[in-house]
Amino acid sequence: RSTLSSSSAASDVYKRQNIESELPFSEVLANYFNTRGFLYIEQKMFANALDDFQKGSSIASGEEESYILENAVLVALYQEQWQNAFDISTRLIDFKVDGGWKWFLRAIAADKIKNKSERKKARAKWQQSINADPNANTIKLLKAALEQSNLSEYQKWL
Repeated sequence: RSTLSSSSAASDVYKRQNIESELPFSEVLANYFNTRGFLYIEQKMFANALDDFQKGSSIASGEEESYILENAVLVALYQEQWQNAFDISTRLIDFKVDGGWKWFLRAIAADKIKNKSERKKARAKWQQSINADPNANTIKLLKAALEQSNLSEYQKWL
């Protein structure tokens, strides 16, 4: 007879085995790595998530690449890889995609590596982006991403 906890543990093992298996087809899609990155996050396998976001961004283009890079920056920040987060955000800000979290995440990374000029510039760009498109959902999602993390102190910037 199975208990909930043993069933849950078996389910976790099954998920882990499935997300680490090879792709059953030859065409690799960027979204595959992005989705699997989120599955790794659910399993608290942050290094694997960051690796998949990096892989996904390397084969994506345009907006899709920018969204995947945002995920990579956020995971690097969660992992306290401040310089890596800043470096990834440097790739991210080159995209001409409006909105999103890119400036806010860059400001956090710049603050963590004590780069005051980049922090100030990124915070100003973030504010411009919010003023141009005051998307309440973006703020709500950012608050949720920061809450209960090593980045919760940055909620005051929202």
